[in-house]
Amino acid sequence: MENKRSKIIARRYRNRRIGEFLKELKLTEGRSTGIPKIKKSLKDNNSTNPNFQTDEERSYFIAEIQINDLFKEEAQEGAQEQAQDIKITLTNTEKKIIKIRLFML
Repeated sequence: MENKRSKIIARRYRNRRIGEFLKELKLTEGRSTGIPKIKKSLKDNNSTNPNFQTDEERSYFIAEIQINDLFKEEAQEGAQEQAQDIKITLTNTEKKIIKIRLFML
């Protein structure tokens, strides 16, 4: 489905707030430039490609952007450093919750 020059077709209705938000982040300028800019920014950041989903009628659009693996590593290291600085006693359940949460990052 992906080719070098994907054709972007916008539907009639657009959520203006999302458009303004993307413009503030410099991810879009209007006129269907958002998706190519998002893909380029992710590529420049060494992130994985986004997943886009829609139906034939284009009644919905879902964009899924994965967390960059380098960010996950930095977040885990930062959390571990912070945890070493704090001296508190956790229950076994609380420890399991933290492990699960760190694993999800």
